[in-house]
Amino acid sequence: MSEICRIISDVSGPISEASVRHKIEALESEWAKLPQVHIPVVHRFSGGIYAREIIIPEDTFLTGKIYKDDHFDVMVYGDITVTSDEGRKRLTGFNIFPGKRGKKRAGYVHSETKWITFCSSPEMDDDDYIDHLTSTSFAGLEHSLALQDIIPEAEIAKAFMKHGSSYDYIAFRSGYLVASGKPAKVDVDRHDFFLVLDEFGFTEEEVRSQSENTDDYREIESSVAEVMASPIDGNGLFMKETVRSGDTIMPARCGIYRTQAGRFTNHSKYPNAEMVQSGEDINLVALIELHRGDEITTDYRCAINLQIAERKKQCQV
Repeated sequence: MSEICRIISDVSGPISEASVRHKIEALESEWAKLPQVHIPVVHRFSGGIYAREIIIPEDTFLTGKIYKDDHFDVMVYGDITVTSDEGRKRLTGFNIFPGKRGKKRAGYVHSETKWITFCSSPEMDDDDYIDHLTSTSFAGLEHSLALQDIIPEAEIAKAFMKHGSSYDYIAFRSGYLVASGKPAKVDVDRHDFFLVLDEFGFTEEEVRSQSENTDDYREIESSVAEVMASPIDGNGLFMKETVRSGDTIMPARCGIYRTQAGRFTNHSKYPNAEMVQSGEDINLVALIELHRGDEITTDYRCAINLQIAERKKQCQV
């Protein structure tokens, strides 16, 4: 029991701090290797309020979901030791307390515990609530929060189709953005692309020339991603199936050769993937859970820094 308390104490602390987030996600990865307990979920909805009810068996280790918005947690009965911003806490009996956006707990259940989480939500299918209300990682949470202040192109297109084709899309788009008071994600990404060029001293012509150069390009087969026309610019890389946060989507560079991921992945200020060095290769890795039809984006700053680091390494050799 003392070892359990030590582990939970070690990952407690302000969940807004990167070090605490890293520790609790690392613990979750370790616990995921153990035999898993199936915990049935009871879904209830009424008047814009969703209730998620679970009964956690005795002697269970668990980590909670990362909620995107503030909510309420109700512990109906039980005995559980959990992490908190203030340190390890042991809760018994009935408890009710506000759950803050971005919190994530780890805990150990001493005896059977019934827990209900109440969230504001539109009504939807039971299986859709958890994807709508939570993030699979803290990177995914930050990505979701950033997107709340911008308008995705798909939202504008959907609104345009509702009004019929008699409108000019460009004029409709402009009016829609003015009415919303928010910028379009595409425009934000394009603006940030030119900031990247300024930061590293590149011209748009130089970048396009490198992209169009096929001397080091080798297309590889992928069942996960495909190249399609992009609303951001030219062609982009799009998902063909779902991948989880942290999954490798496909290689972006194999030795000296760029793949379609290295050539066609577009830039975004709020990327959903990143380039990660793996020996002599570079992989495109998901930062959040991605689904079929999602355009895969990365921050070119990271990709350029990888190239700079590789050139320095070669010069030292």
